[in-house]
Amino acid sequence: MAQSLLDWAEATRWGVTYAHARAVPSLGIDQIDLLHLLVREKAQEVDPVVREATAMGAHLPPPVVEVVSRRRVVEASLDSMRAIADPHAFTLSNASRFPNVVRRRLWAHNLGVITGLYAAKTIGQHELFIPPAHTSGRTWMVGPNLTALAKRLGQRAQDVLSGVLSTQLASRTLFEGLDWVRPYALSLLDAYIREIDGYDKAFVKAMERFSAFLNNGHMSAGIEPVDPGSFVFTPRQVRAIYAGQALVAAIDGYCTFITSLVCTALDLDGAFVEHVLASQVAGHHVVIRSTQVLPGMGIRRIDATTGYAFVRVIAQHGGVGLVNRMWEAPTTLPTVGELGNPERWMERIGV
Repeated sequence: MAQSLLDWAEATRWGVTYAHARAVPSLGIDQIDLLHLLVREKAQEVDPVVREATAMGAHLPPPVVEVVSRRRVVEASLDSMRAIADPHAFTLSNASRFPNVVRRRLWAHNLGVITGLYAAKTIGQHELFIPPAHTSGRTWMVGPNLTALAKRLGQRAQDVLSGVLSTQLASRTLFEGLDWVRPYALSLLDAYIREIDGYDKAFVKAMERFSAFLNNGHMSAGIEPVDPGSFVFTPRQVRAIYAGQALVAAIDGYCTFITSLVCTALDLDGAFVEHVLASQVAGHHVVIRSTQVLPGMGIRRIDATTGYAFVRVIAQHGGVGLVNRMWEAPTTLPTVGELGNPERWMERIGV
């Protein structure tokens, strides 16, 4: 049996350590029960509105929404990463210039940092890359982070909870309701990984960028662009990078747009919800987020609001029906160039 890429148990230990670097609010059993009840009630309220707003995913079963600990988020994130990375263990190990033991421990620590910081901040997530047979439809709300939000915002935190659920259930619609989105996202990662060279230097730079992203909630203009001469990027890798950027922007923009529709339908303070979510790492799974900051993404930087701006323009021209044209196939997704020029996209698809 091929050796695993790194010591995943050690990565979990580091992840849990970093996840609890931020204080965890103390809750009694009664408060925990009330939190579970609130989340389930909100999910039952939000799910049908998301289905109506997306006009997709009507065939999906009711979502499974659970309140979980930061540890469980770390474990799930690393399980997803393992499902992606271990099939490429031979390629990535050969690209490494570190001795095997050093590499396995170094990468375990760095991935632990990523997942720990993510678990300490994110409010909710829908699982993406763990084999669907094990997790189909499961959406997680992170109990300690949700509680901390409630203590900070009071009753207004319930609007934010509905907003997070809307975002994650819209994501679920794409990844569970459409048969090509998950395989397409994995194929882009596969294309990038298969041709990696000099991975250690690239990996360290990725960790720096991703840690900065999680700490600041955005790609800081103070982080220098990647020097193209520092890494080896084949044309296939560059195409995968740009396609990954476009996919992430489309997902983020679409889910934010659907959340705005849900807020309107439920008479929530949409502007407030949007503001709070923008300040949180409450987006998609860490693996999807990483496509914004992996080495090479500095070739062309995409602002976090680009996808939402694109979707709003499309919606103004043709409503949700036109917006959903993005999700007919990989070929109907906007390109990186079209994200800033929606008219070009509409012209290409024949609008």
